[in-house]
Amino acid sequence: MTQPIQQPTDKSPPWWAAIAIVPILTTVFQTFVLTDVVDDVIRKGLEAEHYSMIWPQIVWGIGLLYGVFTGIWASSRYGARDTLLAGLGLFAVGNVLCGGALDVSAMIIAKLVEGLGKGMVIVICRSLLLRQFDRLAILGIGFYGIIAYATRPTTPFLTSFINECLGWRWIYWVNVPLALLAFPLVLRFIRPDRPAQPRPLPIDWLALSGVAGWAVSMLLTVAWYRKWGGFTSNAFNACVLIDLIVPFLVVFRLGGHLAVDEHIRRMFRVRVYVLAMVTRALLLIQLLMVLSLLAKYCVDVRE
Repeated sequence: MTQPIQQPTDKSPPWWAAIAIVPILTTVFQTFVLTDVVDDVIRKGLEAEHYSMIWPQIVWGIGLLYGVFTGIWASSRYGARDTLLAGLGLFAVGNVLCGGALDVSAMIIAKLVEGLGKGMVIVICRSLLLRQFDRLAILGIGFYGIIAYATRPTTPFLTSFINECLGWRWIYWVNVPLALLAFPLVLRFIRPDRPAQPRPLPIDWLALSGVAGWAVSMLLTVAWYRKWGGFTSNAFNACVLIDLIVPFLVVFRLGGHLAVDEHIRRMFRVRVYVLAMVTRALLLIQLLMVLSLLAKYCVDVRE
């Protein structure tokens, strides 16, 4: 008979937990650079029209957004480890479907599944890793930064090598065995944290849907400006109105019941966090631009 996977104890070395996270950091955290910077190669493989490829990106972004909040909601009920494993499963299935997509419609469905799984993983993974280090969290932060971000400059070269030797479908399929490898490692070395009593965490899904709709409208406004002919198109004008109106509706729904002094207290309470996240986003955008240029050189220029 097969032996059950041994559950980790509270005395398990935190570095074993860090090693268990490595397959996740090298797959889930790299897919944005691994696939999106070579989207033109994927478009040619699907024989798709240029403007139609925006829909897989939009659906992927929506799946990512809902995946993040689904991960937050599920972790409070079922524990971070089980939520991480569920997200990994969706991510693996999504990459199988992406690699097997024959047209844009199939890629849209696959991207939705992949984005949902990716969102559930990225919102849980870092905090779960730091929790294993307890008072030595600074070591966990350093390990996370080195593996998740310092390795990204090599990703375009890996992408070009896979595309050259195996084809664009393997850009997705290469993530599947690594994601599956993470399952037994997480079960073995990450401490279970399922709460004895599920903690209800209310999430305003209507406001979240408003944010998602606003983001879709913004992307269509920017990407399809030439296709629609700018302000001569009714569709473009409708998107511009949505871009202007929806943010106010979302803000009113989220904060309309709060007094002015409560707004001010909340702004000062989170200002450092917001500034840190904005700075991080700007650095990631700059990194993506550099890696995109490298990927274009490795893939497109050589053709």
